[in-house]
Parts: sequence; C-alpha cells; structure tokens
Amino acid sequence: MNLSQDLARKLSLKSRYWQRMQREKVMQRQTIQNHSREYADIINQKKSMAKQLGKIHNMRRH
Repeated sequence: MNLSQDLARKLSLKSRYWQRMQREKVMQRQTIQNHSREYADIINQKKSMAKQLGKIHNMRRH
C-alpha cells in the first residue's frame, strides 16, 4: 500500500471513530429537550462525514 492510500485509510478510520463518538454523545442525552437541535447535530455530522469522504477519495485518486 502506498503512502497516500495508507494516509487515506487512517483518515477514514479516524473520521469513522469520531463520527461514532459524536453519535454516542447525542444518544447519551437522557432527556430529549430539543428535538430540532439533536436532529441538526445528526445532519451536521452527516455533512462533515461527506466532506471527509470527499477529501479521502481525492487523496486516493492522486
């Protein structure tokens, strides 16, 4: 595996880890007080994951 693929793999693993951590943090809230805020958190996580995946795919292409 060349260096860029190895780096892309590490970035992918880190981003999946942080996405899981953020998702667990949202789910740990015992009282659901603001549904719109939690929904916005989930949507923002998905957007940031899409950006990270785009960066990873660009690194793998080059």
